Amino acid sequence: MSNVYFREVAEWYLAEPSKKYGKPKSENAHRRIGEMVDFWGRSLITQIDDKAVERFFNHIKSLDRSPATINTSITYYRAVMNYARDKKRLIQYVPAVSRLPERQLATFLEPRQLNDLMASLDPLRRDMVQFAVWTGLRKSNVADLRIDWISQCGNYITFPSTEMKNGTTHEVPLAGAAKEVVDRRLEMVRELQDRYHWLDPIQHVFVQSGPRKELIGKPLTQVTNRAWRTAVKKAGLPKGTRFHDLRHTFASMHKRAGTDALDIQRLGGWQSSKSMERYAHVSGPDLRRAAHNLGSVMQG
Repeated sequence: MSNVYFREVAEWYLAEPSKKYGKPKSENAHRRIGEMVDFWGRSLITQIDDKAVERFFNHIKSLDRSPATINTSITYYRAVMNYARDKKRLIQYVPAVSRLPERQLATFLEPRQLNDLMASLDPLRRDMVQFAVWTGLRKSNVADLRIDWISQCGNYITFPSTEMKNGTTHEVPLAGAAKEVVDRRLEMVRELQDRYHWLDPIQHVFVQSGPRKELIGKPLTQVTNRAWRTAVKKAGLPKGTRFHDLRHTFASMHKRAGTDALDIQRLGGWQSSKSMERYAHVSGPDLRRAAHNLGSVMQG
């Protein structure tokens, strides 16, 4: 079977359910592995050697992606190649590639910092950021949000289990700024459909409107690219501020507002309170206010 192409192995791997949850592979898996197929599609699986792997990841790094995004590609590369070796017995050797160091410190944004970031972003990313802070959703869930997941009444979104990291269905209530963003984006989708009759029915909420014609009506997949980093710098935020920090911000602001821990867990889609607590940070002023709470008891 030495005449098997990388493209075929990738298709076989993507067709199988994930090991962890037994669900179809995620859109992110299809996207990252699709980049490898574009690069190696005409290569035999036996031709993916050290030099071929080095060329591919040099190409990925040249796209100015974050270490976390590159590491995601490395994870899926290893998964496909290990599948070819261990399950299909097509190769005996998987070229090694080292993961990049990532910033480990989890941060959350204060309201002023959040406003500065949104003011520095383009309208599409600005809406995605505001929506993420109000819902606690991960970047992939925001970028992949489909119109048909929104309820007829427009008051909640139901994410299928295949789209969630924990493999369970997740219902998100739409309130405040989150609902305003969705309503605004749906109106923009309607305008795009009316203006560009050649478009296929638009399926996603957060879609592009130009200037590149081929991207009109398509979801934004490269959210945290150079445009994001430029906005982070302009807003005066720490270098390396991630979209995922918005999930920390969501949990932290809810905790600061006094939202019950179980409600935060359910709203954010965490499976356990322990997982949620890793995201809910308490700042200095919060601790000082809490320290004063003992006074009412001691004086009673």
